[in-house]
Amino acid sequence: MWPWRLAQFVNDEVSEGDRQLLATELYRAGDCDLDPFTTWIRSKFLTSGAFLADDNLRFLRLLFESTPASNVHSENRFSRCRSQIVSAHGNPALPSTLAAAHMLSEAKTILDTTVRPVFSGVGWQS
Repeated sequence: MWPWRLAQFVNDEVSEGDRQLLATELYRAGDCDLDPFTTWIRSKFLTSGAFLADDNLRFLRLLFESTPASNVHSENRFSRCRSQIVSAHGNPALPSTLAAAHMLSEAKTILDTTVRPVFSGVGWQS
C-alpha cells in the first residue's frame, strides 16, 4: 500500500480534497502500517498541511520521476556483462567479479535516471 500511495499526491488527476484526505490518512497511520521510506517522509513534517506544501510535493514528484521503479535495466546489464565475461575468457567468473559487475550495473541505472535540479527553499534535510 505505502509507499506507492504517495504517488497519488503528485498525480494531476487526484483532486485537492482527495490529497487532503490521503494526507490525513497518512498522519493517522501507525508506524507499523507504513514502510520505512514513508515513515521517513512523514517524519520530515509535523502536520499533513505542511506535507502538502507546493515545494514538498514538487520534491516528491521529482523523487518518483527520477527513481527507478524496478531493477530490470540493471539486471539486463548484469546478464550481458556475465555472458561477456564467460565468453571472453572461457572460464566462469568468480562470485566477486559477478558482484562487482552487478553493483556497477546498479550504479549505472541510478546515474541514468538521476535528475539534478536545484531546488531553493525545499525544507528537506537527510
